[in-house]
Amino acid sequence: MNVEHLATFFTSPGFADEKIELFRAEAEPTDQAPTEVSEVVAMPLGRALEAIDRGDMLDAKSILAVLLIAGR
Repeated sequence: MNVEHLATFFTSPGFADEKIELFRAEAEPTDQAPTEVSEVVAMPLGRALEAIDRGDMLDAKSILAVLLIAGR
């Protein structure tokens, strides 16, 4: 698995000390059952950028991750 650290940021500076670490990971698909409940949506970078522009992607950490990857 290839993992790259993208950024660390505070969710609400001045209000809370919660911080989020963003990573980009690449791995081969597996037949194993997931150990956590999450939804992985694979899409080309261009389609992810279009989803941001259309307002379909509203989650701030996902938007930040896509924009950071697009800028690299």
